[in-house]
Amino acid sequence: MVGYRGYSKSNNAIEAESCGKMTASVLSKILKCSSMAIKAILAPEEWHHTSSHYNRTNYYFKPGLCFLARGDSIEEAIEEAIWEDDKTDCEKIWNYLKWHHYVLKKLRGFKSNTVKLADYAKIMVKEWSGSRNHPICKEVEYSVSDLFCKEAPGTPNSFYLWTDSRGKKCRKKYTNFVKWEAIITPHKEL
Repeated sequence: MVGYRGYSKSNNAIEAESCGKMTASVLSKILKCSSMAIKAILAPEEWHHTSSHYNRTNYYFKPGLCFLARGDSIEEAIEEAIWEDDKTDCEKIWNYLKWHHYVLKKLRGFKSNTVKLADYAKIMVKEWSGSRNHPICKEVEYSVSDLFCKEAPGTPNSFYLWTDSRGKKCRKKYTNFVKWEAIITPHKEL
């Protein structure tokens, strides 16, 4: 079903949601874990366009995880699954739910890897301005303190975090971060 409904989602995205597929943020609320954990551990089923900017948004379909996230034990979940469909193979259901129980534990225990790169550093970042049709990109250099990288540097989920000279906490996605160089002593302005 091609087209857009309003400015929020494509018709295909709305159809996927009606079939039980969810975005990482919606699934994270059901599973009681972070959306970063979902993006790092689970593979998306499909993607659809959302927002007026036609962003590609991943959709996940994990009924087994949602089943266990309700707080049911594996045995209760199996009984309910057998009750719904008497023709299913009990051993397959048991293995399916045990696997999902393992994945749910991994999702809830997920810790993002935050690594301190330097106490003081000079960094080069891309600053974007202009309009959507005529973007302007400039590389700007800053002297910063407490430079961190969340996740592995250069991976799609990574962010660089730092404190600027005025004490403001800043964050840039890896695609807008050009390079950094550690400074032994802090840069002091007179």
